Amino acid sequence: MKAIHCDLLGDADVLQVIEVEKPKIRDDEVLIEVAATSVNWADLWKLADFRRKVRSATSPKPNLGLECSGRIVEVGSQVTRWKIGDEVCGIVPGGGYAELVAVCDKLVIPIPMGIPLRDAATLPLSACLIWHCFFRLNRVRQDQIILIHRAAGGVGSLAIQILKYYGCHVYITAGTREKIAFCKGLGAEVCINYRKENFYKRVFEETKGKDFGVIAAKNISIAGGNSLSLSPAAHATLLNDVEKNIWPAIAQQRIRPIIYKSFKLIEAADAHTAMQKSINLGKYLRSVDLDTGRDGGSGNMGLGLKTVGVGAGVW
Repeated sequence: MKAIHCDLLGDADVLQVIEVEKPKIRDDEVLIEVAATSVNWADLWKLADFRRKVRSATSPKPNLGLECSGRIVEVGSQVTRWKIGDEVCGIVPGGGYAELVAVCDKLVIPIPMGIPLRDAATLPLSACLIWHCFFRLNRVRQDQIILIHRAAGGVGSLAIQILKYYGCHVYITAGTREKIAFCKGLGAEVCINYRKENFYKRVFEETKGKDFGVIAAKNISIAGGNSLSLSPAAHATLLNDVEKNIWPAIAQQRIRPIIYKSFKLIEAADAHTAMQKSINLGKYLRSVDLDTGRDGGSGNMGLGLKTVGVGAGVW
């Protein structure tokens, strides 16, 4: 099968499509023929970390691709929920940049009703992060004010929709007029261009002074979360929550994945380069052609990396 291989050429990362052995599944795993995976900042951070640490040929290569959608082609002997041919999406511990990937059966869930197979690859990781940070750690409730920074990307665009679905008042920051209009179209009530306006002052005015001072007044704690650091068991529980609480809203067409651009398997480096520019409205998708089973060809492309931040506040 084909998969993305990472190497170094001078100071540049090289993402190359190579032939590798088909994964062998454990008793509690399924083998997924990948329809698509999304492009996440975590993959770029893995590459940046690889570049900093690599000093010898024995340094481990980063295993890219943290979520995918596709069809199950093999099931382990202990798997009871899934069968060959089922269409699923889920979180993988790396390896999604490939034609086949082995995944624990508890880390996949059905494709949301009404969503194309490939598009579903953009949902699992973002939905789990949103549910973990807002609904578990911060116990978001109806009528609360939520501020999402840099909200026009893959996580932010989905968060706006989910929080609106649960009756929250969503404020956002973004850096361009186009991104402001995009977020407003998704339901954001207050949209602030952080390049032109002091977002702290604007939020203070919009909330009539109900700002960070409330943290001290009400003895509120601040919780930070990153779902990528969670154990597989914790991710399985999160996916359960997502299937129960978010998938029905998608079936009702109240929430939808937003895909800015799609790339082929051989265009992985192009996808990363595009991600760095931070111009996307929604998520980048990297697809594999299931009709032929192959994208064809191979490629080498160099890329450099930068880091951006995403944050949110709850009142």
